[in-house]
Formats: sequence, C-alpha cells, structure tokens
Amino acid sequence: MSKDCDTLKKAFPWLHMCCTPGTGIGVTQQLMLPIYVSCDGSKNILTLKISMSISGSISTQLGALSNLNSLDLSGNNLEGQIPTELGNLSRLTKLDLSSNQLTGNVPTELAQMQQLRSIRLSQNHLNGTVPAALLKLPFNNFDRNCFPDLPRQDSTCVFNKFAKPLPSVNNDCENLAIALLKLKFPLVVPRAITFASLAVQGQLPDELFALSQLTTLRFNNNGLDSTIPPSIGNATNLNLIDFGFNNMYGDIPQELVNLQSLEVLILNNNKFQGPIPNFLANMTTLAVLNLANNHFSGPVPPSLTIFLSQFDHNCLSGTSLPNQSDCVESYSQFVGKVTGGAVAGFLVICALMIYFYRVYNKVIEAQRASDSLEWYSSDKIVENGLLLPKKKDGERRVRGPIQL
Repeated sequence: MSKDCDTLKKAFPWLHMCCTPGTGIGVTQQLMLPIYVSCDGSKNILTLKISMSISGSISTQLGALSNLNSLDLSGNNLEGQIPTELGNLSRLTKLDLSSNQLTGNVPTELAQMQQLRSIRLSQNHLNGTVPAALLKLPFNNFDRNCFPDLPRQDSTCVFNKFAKPLPSVNNDCENLAIALLKLKFPLVVPRAITFASLAVQGQLPDELFALSQLTTLRFNNNGLDSTIPPSIGNATNLNLIDFGFNNMYGDIPQELVNLQSLEVLILNNNKFQGPIPNFLANMTTLAVLNLANNHFSGPVPPSLTIFLSQFDHNCLSGTSLPNQSDCVESYSQFVGKVTGGAVAGFLVICALMIYFYRVYNKVIEAQRASDSLEWYSSDKIVENGLLLPKKKDGERRVRGPIQL
C-alpha cells in the first residue's frame, strides 16, 4: 500500500478502496459518483471525492496528500472548522466543501494555494471575512453562509444588532413559476434531483416518483419525517437514492425491488426499523448500501455482508457484526431502570406502611389513655353508663386508666 493510501485510510478508516481497478463506485459518470478515487502510476492520489452523507470533521490528514489536485467533500454532514492543513495542498486546483455544516472562518492558508482555480464553500455556516485572493478565483461560490460583506447569504444570520434579515424569497419563487408558465417556458424533465441540506421537511410526494427519467435522488441532511412511500417503485430508472440524515422511519418498502438499476442506497442516520429485506440481496447492481445508525434488527442476508461496515449502530444479530452493542446496552439500561424503579417504589411503600402503622398505634394508645375515671363532689355521677359514688371529703380526685 502506498503512502497516500495509508494517509487516506487514516482520514477515512471505513473506506476500503484506494488506487484499485474500478475505483469509481456508482453510476458511470464521475460527477455522479458518491465515492471516487483516482491515482497516477505511482499510486499517488490525484482526485478524491466522497459525497455520501458522512459525518464528523474534516481530517487534518488530508493535508498530507501532496499530489492531490481535486478534493470534493460536498453534500455530506461534516462539522467543525476547515483545517488549515488543507493549505499544504500546493497542487490542488479544485476544492468543493459545499452543502455541509462547517463553521468558523475561512483559513487564510487556502489563499496560498497557487494552483487553485475553483473553490465552493456554499451552504455552510461559515462567517468572518473571505480572503481576497479566493474571491478573485475564476470559479468561486460562498453563497448561503454568514459572510457579512457578501451577497446571497443565509437570511437567519445576524451580523450585528442593527442588521436586518434578508427578505424571503418564497414569493419570488412563486411569481417566477407563474411567469414561466405564462411564457410557456420549455421546461426540461430532470434526471437528477439534489435537495441536500436545504431544510426540506414533511413527506415525499408520490408525484416525485412519477418522473420517468429520474436517475438520481438526493434528500440527505434535511428534516424529512415520513416513511419511504411505496410509489418509489414507479421510478424504475433510479440508480442513486440518498435519504441520509433525516427523521425517516418504517420499513424498507418491498417496492424497491422494482428498481433493477439501483446502485447506491443511502439511508443512514434515520429511524428505520424492522429486518433488512432479503430482496436487497438479489439486487445485483447494488454497489453502495449504507444503513448505519438506525433501528434495523434481525440477521443480515449473507450476500449483504460485504456492506457490514455500513451497518453500524443498529440492533442486528450476528457474531461478526461491529458496533451493535449499543442496542443491547440500551435495552439492558432500560430494563435496569424499570427494575430499579420498581424496587425503589416498593421500598417507599413499605416505609410509608410502617410509618402509618406506628402513627395508628399511637392514636389508639392516646384514646385508651383518655378512657379514665373522674370523681366529683356530687353524691352520684353517671359516667359511661355506670353509677359511681362521689369522693369523700379530703380524698384526692383520681384520674387514670380503667382497670379491667
């Protein structure tokens, strides 16, 4: 293994490919691939693209890929700051970190890359000032961040206490759609729909899967909170589906079996449950299957074991499955809490019973003590239905318990 491949393994431990024949996984064109690694004859990495809803931060190890000329980590869920070590990539011509959750300033070290011609940092949460040299690049995009001196920034950003939010574009979009309809604008049927990191919420409409030419569907890193509708089986030309990092739930629908061209299925970081369906094992075109961080249970179909590294943090059974202990631990913790709570409640009830029993006994004793004889100076008195003699002169009045 080459030095660059060792570095790539440190940056992405789950990635089991580097400088091998057929490194492109997914559809045939490089621009549509979720993972792409190209190398020269000496196994130096020249191009690296990973766009499959991965999370975490950008590894500083990437700064050691000295021969890299294109780095594309767009369309993921990467957080934290842009590492300054990327400025060491002196041969880099293209940098795309758009559609992530990156924060902080743009490192000035990026402006020192003399070969850089294209940079895309749009749709993040970056702020501060963009180095002037980066703004002069032939291709640059810093939209939808929080840069106070640049146009087309996120309307939720507040740059200072006097700043006003940018106007909503919802009405503009509606007016534009009406205008295009009136103009009989020749709309082109889309083959790829990418709505990554756009705060899309709700359910997927059935009309979406009626698009006969649709091949790519990306809704990763949004707020979808529904099941996968059965109508997805109507989009028979789909070869890439990415629903990662949403709040989707339910089973994987049987209708997916109709997608005979499906090569990439990414459902990680949702709330899907139930068994992994056996029909996925029969989909011979499937090359990427990411089901990590869900609630899937039961055994894994044998022919899908090649994807085990992308099944982490579920409730799957099997001795060779990694990182499934979270499910068992959470169940044990739940049972422990329930058992501990029941025992604690029982002890509290017992203590209260003992307390009230003692109080009851004291009340009874006090009542018995009050049942006493009193002697008065009259000749006869009646007490408790009994005729009693009066006390003689000089005798003390006696008060005490009744002697039976």
